[in-house]
Amino acid sequence: MSFLTVRGLRKEFGPSVAVQDFSLVAERGEFVSLLGPSGCGKTTVLRMIAGFETPTAGAVVIEGEDVTRLPARARRIGMVFQSYALFPNLTVEGNIAFGLKVAGMERDEVAQRVKEMLDLIGLPKLGGRYPVELSGGQQQRVALARAIAIRPRILLLDEPLSALDAKIRVSLREELRAIQRELGITALFVTHDQEEALALSHRVVVMNEGRVEQIGTPAGVYRTPRTPFVATFVGTANVLPCRIEDAAAGRLAFGAALLDAGQAVPGAAGETVQMALRPEAVALHEFEGGHNRLAATVRDVTFLGPVARLRVLLDGDVPAIVDLHGEATRDLPEPGAALDLYFRPESLQLLDRRDAGA
Repeated sequence: MSFLTVRGLRKEFGPSVAVQDFSLVAERGEFVSLLGPSGCGKTTVLRMIAGFETPTAGAVVIEGEDVTRLPARARRIGMVFQSYALFPNLTVEGNIAFGLKVAGMERDEVAQRVKEMLDLIGLPKLGGRYPVELSGGQQQRVALARAIAIRPRILLLDEPLSALDAKIRVSLREELRAIQRELGITALFVTHDQEEALALSHRVVVMNEGRVEQIGTPAGVYRTPRTPFVATFVGTANVLPCRIEDAAAGRLAFGAALLDAGQAVPGAAGETVQMALRPEAVALHEFEGGHNRLAATVRDVTFLGPVARLRVLLDGDVPAIVDLHGEATRDLPEPGAALDLYFRPESLQLLDRRDAGA
């Protein structure tokens, strides 16, 4: 039996549909990120799982128990918010102890649990301070400790790092992942930051306009995107409209260039398919064992230290990006230069696949 099962969640706000047919199965101890742009429905999904919103349709099942209609307080779920949501009139210790006291825990047990949580988040000496006396990163640690102090079945995190500066975000996300692993707790993490989702998760759920676009491992979602949205939202991708020349042989035409997809392509000769090509898969040299070639004109070059980004035009007017690394950044072309670009057949990924995966 799966630890968390979400089936066909739908949420309507009047005539607007915020979430459509959202389904997910998560195992005990799994870290799953809901990734998508603002307004795509990911926070609404989290709030329905938490019990703060009632689904229009669908079900939420935890450890075999249907909790869809249970109030939030009866679900044993911890939640960490973007805004910290700490009680300003309570100390750090008081904030962490709040849920334990509501649950009726004995005073000595509360004190022991609070001490454990302060040690876990690395703030053992700050229990007597008030939220206003803490940095943003410290406040978010306290919010995390308060959420996990009650030993919830599931930990929900709603963009908890977005209000922090970049350096602290990276540090705190590493701490968050370490704590989640140590406790073995199932976690659902909402973010619009692709790097966070890829770095933290066992699996990523990519959402767009209230729907699931794709579910998979971070590497799977990045390397084999199934739709144009996933290809361009998770990382950077060049989307090439290609005409099928020979579906069984995987031969495609992009403008005047003939390309090898490295495998059969579903469809009939003459049909157009969308193919994704990551910028880092492209080189200015030929590959041994077979490659594709495209003619390009350089629009501009940006040097970024270990990476040089070329913006080019393919087939006369199709914009594309090429990322060069290492030694390839030493002798860069000038804007206006004509280039031949090379990439392996397996670097082409077919888009517009209708299934979201699992």
